[in-house]
Amino acid sequence: MKPIVVCENFEAPDDLILFMKEAIGEILRISPYDSYLEAYIRKELSEYLMTISIKYPDGQFSTTAADTDLRRVITQGTANIFTQVRGWWKSRFGQNSDARTDWAGDFAKSDIGQLVQDFFQPAMKIFGKNEQVDPLKKSLRVLIVDDDIESVTPLELCLEKLGCTTFVVNNGFEAIHEIVSNDRVYDVVILDWNMPEMTGGQALLNAQKVISFSPSANKHWETEKLSVITYSSRAREEIDLPDCRDFRHIDHWEKPASYLHLLDQATVTFAKLEASVG
Repeated sequence: MKPIVVCENFEAPDDLILFMKEAIGEILRISPYDSYLEAYIRKELSEYLMTISIKYPDGQFSTTAADTDLRRVITQGTANIFTQVRGWWKSRFGQNSDARTDWAGDFAKSDIGQLVQDFFQPAMKIFGKNEQVDPLKKSLRVLIVDDDIESVTPLELCLEKLGCTTFVVNNGFEAIHEIVSNDRVYDVVILDWNMPEMTGGQALLNAQKVISFSPSANKHWETEKLSVITYSSRAREEIDLPDCRDFRHIDHWEKPASYLHLLDQATVTFAKLEASVG
């Protein structure tokens, strides 16, 4: 069943309606039953209020989001309902085609996952203690988007060694929310290309659409592009990069990669980036 999107008290651009249908359509795609899903966005004075509801034969979910910024309302509401549906599917039906994403996020946050990371961190420091790597002059803020914890851990260690501050999300919806949110502003996004719900390319295109919906884009988007590093098991020539006004592709890293190889790549790429903005 096609999702229903209704906008009240403001004239909604066609691109907004299309984006909303594509975004919540992803929820329908992973749903086990025929379902009914609708989204309402209402403008009251300067604030947008969005409600998303999804109804199954044996359950229903809903979420609300409110903000003066339309793009934050859309991404927050969509991410919220998507997280609810994923969690319900996993508890209701066990492991499934979406389990890889859930497993990565859940494992990273679990006690066992923390023990694994605590084990690897000092080990990597011992193995890499002879590596002469100078920290960056400025601590760059890096968003890592990847559903595979095995790929995330060495990345975080490399970036930590360079003095970067990292934040990790494990799907495209969360990535869009982080990219367009004013709560965090990132210097670089390291983007996994092959994610189950939304590919890296789709995440960039959808983030671009959400940015364009804001009638008052913040200064960050007006003055500079956000640097993107693609990270994939595919070669660079196999990736079809979308043309996005607010993003620039600065490098491509291939998986799998060892800690030392990633450290070499990150050192070179981030030194160039630092020089270009310095």
